Amino acid sequence: MEYDLIVRNGVMRSDVKKKVDVAVKDGKIAEIAPSISGKAAIDVDAEGNLVTESFVNTHLHLCK
Repeated sequence: MEYDLIVRNGVMRSDVKKKVDVAVKDGKIAEIAPSISGKAAIDVDAEGNLVTESFVNTHLHLCK
């Protein structure tokens, strides 16, 4: 499968001892697995570092 982005060799908060790959397609996480064999336009090696959601919350109430 073709992805937009694959982040390889990252760890998640739920299990920092297990490395995973995270694939993104059309702005959404498409797959999280120990090893993703697909190709991507951008391929990043996290080098065992934490892979997590953004720390920016874009939620906004215009009425306030």
